[in-house]
Amino acid sequence: MRHFLWQLFLAGYIYCDYPLRISPDTLVAWKGSCVVIPCQISETHHSAEVRATDVAWFFQPVWDNSSFDYNGSLLYDSSERRKGNTMAVSPAFQDRVKFIGNLGNRDCSLMITQLQTKDSGTYGARVVASVGNYNWRNKWFRNATVNVIDSPKGVHVGIMNDLPIKEGDTVVLCCSSGRNYSRDNWYNWVRSDRHSVEHKYSASELLIFPATSEPVTSYECEACNNAGCTSSQMVTVDVHFAPKGVKIKMTPAGKIQEGKSVQLKCEVRKAKPQNLTYTWYKDDEWLEMDSATEELSIPEVTLAHSGRYRCEASNSVGTSRSSPVTLSVIGVLSDESGLRKHANSLVAWKGSCVLIPCEISGTFNSATVNATAVAWYFEPFWDHNLPDYNGTLLYNSFKFTEGNARSAAFQGRVKFSGDLGNRDCSLMITQLQKSDSGRYGARVVASVGNYPWRLKWFLDATVNVTESPPEPRLEIVPAIVHQGRTTEVICSVPYHCTDVLILLTLSGLEKHHLSPQITMLENRITKMVMFEPTWEDNGKTVGCSLSNLDGSEISHSTMKLNVRYRPEDVQLTIMNDLPIKEGDVVMLNCSVGRSNPGNNWYNWVKSDSHTVEHKYSGLNVLAFPATPGSETSYTCEVCNYVGCTSSQTVTLDVHFAPKEVYILGMTEKVVHQYSRFQVTCEVRAANPRELKYAWYKDEQQLLQDSADNVLTIHEVKPEDSGTYHCEASNSAGPSRSPAILIDVRS
Repeated sequence: MRHFLWQLFLAGYIYCDYPLRISPDTLVAWKGSCVVIPCQISETHHSAEVRATDVAWFFQPVWDNSSFDYNGSLLYDSSERRKGNTMAVSPAFQDRVKFIGNLGNRDCSLMITQLQTKDSGTYGARVVASVGNYNWRNKWFRNATVNVIDSPKGVHVGIMNDLPIKEGDTVVLCCSSGRNYSRDNWYNWVRSDRHSVEHKYSASELLIFPATSEPVTSYECEACNNAGCTSSQMVTVDVHFAPKGVKIKMTPAGKIQEGKSVQLKCEVRKAKPQNLTYTWYKDDEWLEMDSATEELSIPEVTLAHSGRYRCEASNSVGTSRSSPVTLSVIGVLSDESGLRKHANSLVAWKGSCVLIPCEISGTFNSATVNATAVAWYFEPFWDHNLPDYNGTLLYNSFKFTEGNARSAAFQGRVKFSGDLGNRDCSLMITQLQKSDSGRYGARVVASVGNYPWRLKWFLDATVNVTESPPEPRLEIVPAIVHQGRTTEVICSVPYHCTDVLILLTLSGLEKHHLSPQITMLENRITKMVMFEPTWEDNGKTVGCSLSNLDGSEISHSTMKLNVRYRPEDVQLTIMNDLPIKEGDVVMLNCSVGRSNPGNNWYNWVKSDSHTVEHKYSGLNVLAFPATPGSETSYTCEVCNYVGCTSSQTVTLDVHFAPKEVYILGMTEKVVHQYSRFQVTCEVRAANPRELKYAWYKDEQQLLQDSADNVLTIHEVKPEDSGTYHCEASNSAGPSRSPAILIDVRS
């Protein structure tokens, strides 16, 4: 080292870096802009005047042991300009470097224009100056770092969902950039359909929204930094949904004459995907399942085709059902408008009874109706030879008394329970057998007003006798149950036998202490309760039992409650080991105890003494670097389509090593022998504040782990000359002060 300094001395130079300043020493710029590297020369050095004579700037400077000087890609050299020589500037910086300083004003600043990303690196300034009346010249060197940022590249929008996306799913789009990714990037989103374009600026890289059936929507994102913005490709979100707007078109419309043809068409307004199948029902009984054709054709209608028709359209997403359409068939010698029935199809079980209701209108074409005769048939058909209806005769008010059915299969089991004088033509069949399933028709003969002729009207109904009683039908209204909203649980069973009483019993909701309502409507016994569900009711099984008066159970059905409620028991926890230190990645986890539906999204709130920030539709984990500063609090909010619930507030306490450590107490760098020397180690900020101090002279430790921040030498000696610095430390780490140079003179 002495040999090296002696060679520099012989060359007329001494390297020293104190009077030269570059501040700041780290600069950030973006591609295409310019940067000024500020450089300042002190007026004095060791109390002597400084006169700068030359300055040279280098890119990626290195120390050259052969020349005992700094070297690198030359950007500027004032000595060459002063001599009139041409500077060998690096070709990469040709015409882009400008010296904007003035050595006479002690300014050695440099400007670089038309920045490129490859310009990122270290830039060094070497200043040559004379100091006072010294014969030799000093060389000083300082460097700075320049970071050139380019705009984001490779921006791409990705759909994070499994495909296909279905209506009601939560769609998650992610905007990613392949290169130049930075946590300082911000993102803009563009949403467009055939009607409108929407913009969302300075958003998260994730875009979360519910999938809806219309319209077809495209999305594009833009990733931005200070260098500019780059757009992604356009992504179209294709949402699959079940058929919508299902209805039946009947051709021809209105009442249909017996023997004519009719066509029912199941029309669907829209669906995705379009490959549909169709299922047809008559009076809630299945007719045709999973047909590829949308039409149901009946070439020659009979009275048996009368009834209520529904269709179902299905695709891979789901099924939708149409509203019912009534097909009314008019007989050759009858008009259905003179008779009324309460049900097209009746259900009973083996061993019970059934009452087939039949009612005669009081007037017909504004004239009074007087019924004179009624006949009932099993499996009726139109007999062209009569011409009239025929079949297995069950009852005829003209020919024989009740109970004398012509068919031996019904002997002693048929009872006419009506009264023609009261316009009631109902029939009861008891001790039902499976073979009794089929069609039953009533033909009524009546005189109308003063017309000289009599009219014949015909009405039929279907009876289905099952081996065992049907299970009670359980319904929940509304179909989607929400916590705290009034909900009805309805249990019903078809019943057409008024001679034998039965019981319906609801179970599973005893906690609510409900009072059920019982009704008999449209040949159904119905039991209904109303209650306000809570989240505790979710998953409970509600049961309905059909039993005899003696309590013996006939049949039973159950249904599970699906209660929708907002998230409950939301907790915010710190996943890190404590204490958290500066530079750690803080992980906050937002958890939810229960939620229905479970497709939740998360909102975050960050607040300190000055600001409040919100982040919507984020993830359940929030990650960010720990930085010192004012205390910061966080709260998370968990949401589903029912509502949102907030967590408790969590405050972060970030530990960090001492900052801005400096030595206080030295005003002069020259100290006289035997004088008292005392300096103090000061710290601007630290967490925690429990500090220890260490002192060093020429990198040799003087004191260690001292609670006192003062260094005192009562009588300094020449051997106390040297470079001093202090070190302050806490549990987060140590920090050193800048060094001071002490010269002890006798």
